[in-house]
Amino acid sequence: MIRYDVIIVGAGPAGATAARYLSAAGIRVLLIEKYPVPRSKPCAGGLPFHVDSFMDSEMLLELSKNVVSRVCDRTVFTFRFKRAVELRSPDAEYRMVMRDVFDAFLVRRAVQAGCELLDGLEVKGVSEDRDQVRVTTSKGDFLASYVIGADGPFSIVARSSGLIPDRIFGWAVNAEVKVSDADLDRQASTVSIDFGSVPAGYAWIFPKADHLSCGIGTGLAKLPEMKRVMMNCLDGFKSTRGREGVELRGYPLCSGSMLSLKVNSNRILLAGDAACLTDPLTGEGIYYAMASGEIASRHLVRIISEDTDSMKCLDGYSSELDTVIRDELFHAGKFYGLLRDYPRIVFELGVANPFVSGRFHQIFTGRIKYRDLYQELRGRFGSVFRRFRALYPGGK
Repeated sequence: MIRYDVIIVGAGPAGATAARYLSAAGIRVLLIEKYPVPRSKPCAGGLPFHVDSFMDSEMLLELSKNVVSRVCDRTVFTFRFKRAVELRSPDAEYRMVMRDVFDAFLVRRAVQAGCELLDGLEVKGVSEDRDQVRVTTSKGDFLASYVIGADGPFSIVARSSGLIPDRIFGWAVNAEVKVSDADLDRQASTVSIDFGSVPAGYAWIFPKADHLSCGIGTGLAKLPEMKRVMMNCLDGFKSTRGREGVELRGYPLCSGSMLSLKVNSNRILLAGDAACLTDPLTGEGIYYAMASGEIASRHLVRIISEDTDSMKCLDGYSSELDTVIRDELFHAGKFYGLLRDYPRIVFELGVANPFVSGRFHQIFTGRIKYRDLYQELRGRFGSVFRRFRALYPGGK
């Protein structure tokens, strides 16, 4: 039986990024994916600009030419589909991707770096002993010195290893909607976001090359009549009004806003959605997935190449996630709490305020941190927020 240095379960952005970095460092890697690549994945598909830090110039050129389906430089915010506020920012364009294309691009680059790919193979469980990890699949067992679980919010690796037993879920519903050429042209360079129409969340439209990606997201563990809420939002946006026969796909949002979650054992670590690394405010997870994949690969390269203390290095992985990612998500959770409880106030003080909305564009481009923005806005708008809260006691 072949023994690998590292087996990675899940070929999304976290797994493919880790596989590419590890393989480039000469580590023997097996990347296992449950579905054949490329595989469809429901997702809004907005690509944050700071993911560029995980790609070289050749990858960025291919990304721009062959992967990005549309670039938007305009955002229109509404409150319950009224009171439109437009924001343009030439230095904060949104790049749109389809996840089957983007994820396959990352996997292809990992394979080119030297990793072995087995797709269409389901992992049934993992078992760890002192010297190795056994990965049991639908077609037999594989052995590795270490395993990265990058297999999503319902991670079989996490469940098998007993890591993060208690997960906090929100939910999103996504639809890829075909519209008329006129509606597509109207929406072509515009992201639309509505507050107040979705309990504890928001609705969106992200335009793609030949259709619109539409959806709703909420931090609520249960949203009654989610399908009805979604269809009401499609009717609320002018570009999707009156659409019928739309296929809806739901998916969980696993929040990583809790600090000091244990995401590693002696030989197993979790990355991406498996480690609950999703922004609780925006639902964005691509950047955090790729960041965790890079961090995981760096710690494993050190262990394997330098023969260092594996437990200390993998504990260092969890500590670095706390510092680099989960502290950000913790402060994003503070902003989400305001949106959940006071959507109208968030719209009036935040979205409709050019200073605040401009700052959030800088969050999306990775120029400032949630922690810094939270401290800045609390000092600048704390008293104004209290007056608005008195004016709108229900926050709605």
